[in-house]
Amino acid sequence: MERTRRQSHWIIGAITIPAAVLGIFAAGIAVAVLLVGTPSFGPTSRSHRKPIVIAASACPYVALMHTAANNFQAAEPAFGFALDEHGNQLTWPQTRSRLDKSLKALAYAIQASAPHFPPEVQSQLGVAADAVREGRQQLAVATDGKDLSIRTSSVLNLGKEAFGWASDLVGDQCSVPLGADNITLART
Repeated sequence: MERTRRQSHWIIGAITIPAAVLGIFAAGIAVAVLLVGTPSFGPTSRSHRKPIVIAASACPYVALMHTAANNFQAAEPAFGFALDEHGNQLTWPQTRSRLDKSLKALAYAIQASAPHFPPEVQSQLGVAADAVREGRQQLAVATDGKDLSIRTSSVLNLGKEAFGWASDLVGDQCSVPLGADNITLART
């Protein structure tokens, strides 16, 4: 009987102590979230702009930039490497070539399209074009995908934000959005 009582105290202690520690830990996390907010591990959400009126004649240029943005997104290395359309890892020279080709096309699309939009959109496209130009300069000297990511993370975020704002300003006035699709698989 004494042995059974000791065993039941041990079982109760074995369950109660970890539960209490877990409860204290959970309470600590809850307090931290209330004081600091939830942690962010990925890109932060950007603010959005209200659409403005654009000419219907600008819609072919929206489609041109949309395609170029999708192609850039598909060429962009993830975690330091890129894959071809069959899922095979590309070498750095292949990745660099594909990325440079997509950046040239995006730069051309922005340059050819910008004059067809109101000044507010042109301004954001100008920031995006500057980011593309800086990205191409860094691509030329990067030694691999990881090095490129280190060199361009801030300018990439700046360019994507500006392009996103331009897309917000255009809104859904055309058959496709200005910005790239959320998920784009390798196309080139």
